[in-house]
Amino acid sequence: GVGGPTLTYAEAVTKRQEGLGPCFSKMKDEALLLVLGKCDAKTLGRLACASKTLYSYASHEELWRALAFEDFDAATTAFFGSWKETYWRNRHAARACERKPGAIKNLAVFSDLLYQPFYCSNLEMPEEWLEGENIPR
Repeated sequence: GVGGPTLTYAEAVTKRQEGLGPCFSKMKDEALLLVLGKCDAKTLGRLACASKTLYSYASHEELWRALAFEDFDAATTAFFGSWKETYWRNRHAARACERKPGAIKNLAVFSDLLYQPFYCSNLEMPEEWLEGENIPR
């Protein structure tokens, strides 16, 4: 398909099980992200190297946003397009090195939870929602 590989439901489930392994594949997405939310940046990075599927989960923006707010001062932290990139660049700001992140192609990970932020950011906002001032200032 246009957006990537087309898999049957059974193929998608099999790829998830193979990519997450025997322990993580038994968890629902919500539980898996809760567990990953307890990991530090180094652990998430290591997990992301284990498989394309774990890369997708360990790269979830909400995990990296939480780490960025936990580890850096929000008032002085520069944002670099994604929370994972923001974390990396702020963590290594003192080093004179340039990171060349490569995108992993053909992830074929099907998870409503992983793609919900993208979906929400692309919804059209009804004009009437934006017309009224509903926050006391």
